[in-house]
Amino acid sequence: MSSATLLVELPSEVRELFDERKQRSVDFENRTANRIGVYCQGFIEIGSIPRVMQAPGCYPMDLCGQAVVKDISRTGICIFYHQQLYPTQTFSVEFQGRSIKATVVRCRYLNKRCYEIGALIESVKSCGKK
Repeated sequence: MSSATLLVELPSEVRELFDERKQRSVDFENRTANRIGVYCQGFIEIGSIPRVMQAPGCYPMDLCGQAVVKDISRTGICIFYHQQLYPTQTFSVEFQGRSIKATVVRCRYLNKRCYEIGALIESVKSCGKK
């Protein structure tokens, strides 16, 4: 895992959720799999750059850095990252001894340096840490 600096600036209401651990798994959600709050930092590597970002003069995108993992389910993961990611873009995030490869399905702007990114999990691998 890299020693990159965490550039995400969580809004105060989101920080409060992490600090107080208010968010919990909900048994009766209208979802295919329940979410479990993770609340930890992880190292992210961006696997693909969308065509719109490859045009001359576009703001350069960081290809790796630190992210905050919000929650995870059997089929999906939600993270906070300091840059916008786009649907169909891929990334892998390493945290708590595992590496998860995922494809972005949504990205929501929270503030200048915080985007909430929902992604479909493609694969999970153990990093060999215990």
